[in-house]
Amino acid sequence: MTPRQASDLVLSSAILAQGGEILIAKMPSLRIRDLAVEMVRMLATHYGWDPVNYPIEVKGIRAGEKLKEELTSEAENHRLMSNGRFLCVLPEAPERQKHLRARYQNEGFKTIARIYSSESEPPMTPQQIREFLLQQDVLPESVQQACTQTRVDTETHAARQTEVAL
Repeated sequence: MTPRQASDLVLSSAILAQGGEILIAKMPSLRIRDLAVEMVRMLATHYGWDPVNYPIEVKGIRAGEKLKEELTSEAENHRLMSNGRFLCVLPEAPERQKHLRARYQNEGFKTIARIYSSESEPPMTPQQIREFLLQQDVLPESVQQACTQTRVDTETHAARQTEVAL
């Protein structure tokens, strides 16, 4: 989650929340290995290094690390709503649920019944990871500019090659 996404979640929660419910930002799922590979490609190229010289080493899982992230549980399924951007877990108290369900429906939320987990969502592709890193101000600006320029140069070269072939 980027700082911008975190502040969006906090501000949206402050506006929407009535008390007792939990708001969760829906985020894309990705494999850590895919992220590492894409970052090596982007950063090595930016610094003029060959990405092949920087293999990814898998060290194994550390204490406290998880292989999957569960955003909701089976116990919360009957209290879960979504508007596409956020998940809302309504409180267990029936009287609060009824009131909040109506309020969130007025805000465009729909009742859903499924567990949200990194396992149940399709992972981002390498291209989607790259675009995410470039759009979300995660990397230093100089790296973003260089990677964006490299992509433009590559696309321009590919277009010219196609024109020559025709």
